[in-house]
Amino acid sequence: VNVIWGLDEKNPAEKWEGTSEVKSVRYGDISKGVNKDGQKRLLELCQAPDNVAGRRCQDASCLVKGQKGPCAMKEVVHPKTGFKFQVTKEPLCQIGRYCIMEQVKYFTDHQQAVGKTPSAFPVDNLAQVLG
Repeated sequence: VNVIWGLDEKNPAEKWEGTSEVKSVRYGDISKGVNKDGQKRLLELCQAPDNVAGRRCQDASCLVKGQKGPCAMKEVVHPKTGFKFQVTKEPLCQIGRYCIMEQVKYFTDHQQAVGKTPSAFPVDNLAQVLG
C-alpha cells in the first residue's frame, strides 16, 4: 500500500523539462498522519466539506469541488459480510472527495460489530490496517 501525502514543500519536483512536463516528483511526509491524533485530524479534514459551510462548491474558490452543500447519504450493508459504509442517496451528487480515513473508520466499526480487532478508531498501527 502506498499512501502519498501531497508534495514536498521545499522541493516538489526533482526533474522537469520546459514548463509543462515533470519527470520526477518528491512527495510529502505522512508521519504526522499515521498516529492516532493524526488519523482523527485527517478524518475531520475529509469530512469538513460535509460539516462546514463553504468548503465545497462548483468552482475552484473552495476546498473541494462538487455539489454546494452536503450530499444526502445513506448506509449500505454488504449482504454477505455485513460491512456497513456510506454512499450518496443521489448517484449524481458530487461529493468531490475520497478519504482513506473514512474507509479505516468503516472497517474498525465493522470489526467492533463482529467482535474482531482492530475494533476502535483511530487504530494503533495504520500501516498494518492498510496493508
